[in-house]
Amino acid sequence: MPARTITCPDCGLVLRVSRNDTGSTLLYDAGDWQRRCKRIDLDNPAWCLIRRDGTHPKKEK
Repeated sequence: MPARTITCPDCGLVLRVSRNDTGSTLLYDAGDWQRRCKRIDLDNPAWCLIRRDGTHPKKEK
């Protein structure tokens, strides 16, 4: 299966997700993530996207 690209609507980080018979692989530039993201305490950009409810833009309150 070809890699899927997910771009965070908050910081613009590109996360590449690929799948094969043994599982999924997440690829990202850790240094770029640490410079861009305000939620580096989550230790992983995938968790950041999950915690913010996916890749949809945040709703203004």
